[in-house]
Amino acid sequence: MNARHDELLIGVRDWNDPAWAQQYYPDSLPDDWRFCYYSNQFRSVLVPEEFLRQQSEEDIAGWAEDSDPAFYFSLELNIESCLAQPGSDINSYVDSFFHLVKPIHDQIAGVLLCIREPERHSADVRDIKHIVAVVREKYAVCLDVGMSDLAPGLEALAAQQDISVCWYTDGNLAPLAYGRFMCARSSQPDPKAQRSIIQQLHQWSGGEKAAGLYFEGPHAAESAQQARIICELTGV
Repeated sequence: MNARHDELLIGVRDWNDPAWAQQYYPDSLPDDWRFCYYSNQFRSVLVPEEFLRQQSEEDIAGWAEDSDPAFYFSLELNIESCLAQPGSDINSYVDSFFHLVKPIHDQIAGVLLCIREPERHSADVRDIKHIVAVVREKYAVCLDVGMSDLAPGLEALAAQQDISVCWYTDGNLAPLAYGRFMCARSSQPDPKAQRSIIQQLHQWSGGEKAAGLYFEGPHAAESAQQARIICELTGV
């Protein structure tokens, strides 16, 4: 794992999200300067795979150039499409992902393996376990099943393999204890609720564990800025 363990990573999901981007970036700022502007305000970002796959290797190399080494990326990898297609070449799918993100390898905090309908894949735990094993050779792994309940087979896998499960703070009371890198996703703008979230993540992390808190929705940037201030004031 590359991320520091003594600092909670805070940012948004997708620095180009139109739900909030127009209100956040200066009107005069060219679109291709947005990441540079963003990376000077925050220390991390959660990147959706659909956005990532639209970029060239040169684009992603530019992210490394436009940010300092202490800026960290958390990356979504949607394995739903692999699992839904019998005979899919899982290794090739993951290898293409690894190749694409190679320019930011040293700045990757962790990879979220997204399974949006986990109940459909109870019979595919073996395939999921294989994907986890392949990704874990390079990066910390966090399972992201959305706000669904964790299927028994996946919970057993998370416990046995010590894999964290993405914490949706708007729907779940507390993060599960498993894993080394916890990704929390939130749309919570209330500072009191944010402080509680930050405290729980701080208690979860430490030692060999690291955590990131990523905001989404129309107030994502504003909420992330507020959470960053709370961290500074509380020493997290």
